[in-house]
Amino acid sequence: MVYLDLPAGNFVLVPDEKIYAEMVGPGTLVRGQDGQDGLEELYVHTAPIQSRYQNLGAETVNGTTTTKYKVTVNSETNGSVSESETLIWIDEALGMPVKSETHSEAGTRRMELSKVWLSVDKALFAIPKDYQKVEMQVLQQRIK
Repeated sequence: MVYLDLPAGNFVLVPDEKIYAEMVGPGTLVRGQDGQDGLEELYVHTAPIQSRYQNLGAETVNGTTTTKYKVTVNSETNGSVSESETLIWIDEALGMPVKSETHSEAGTRRMELSKVWLSVDKALFAIPKDYQKVEMQVLQQRIK
């Protein structure tokens, strides 16, 4: 699936079937016949989370000047508190993270952007002309 946020709206595309649907409204989830969407647990059972942020200064990543931050998060699950620490390098010119390392009980996860282009062909972000527009319910049924 491909998600496109365009001035004309937000769209979900399924390239294998050459169909797309417009996302309308918050979440754009279509409820099942019982009226439930399965998100109640997410909203009802929320544990307090504490985050601490620390600016670690400037650092160069792949030849680009970034600002490095350390983010420490304490979260409570089933009565026990776990802590994770993330180092994030923000490219201030792009206004987005270009590298991160997260260390937690679950292990270490790393992300690093490379080959970032600031100028791209706008046609890459257009809905292909041979795609058929369908309603969101139809798209969801087809991808199941």
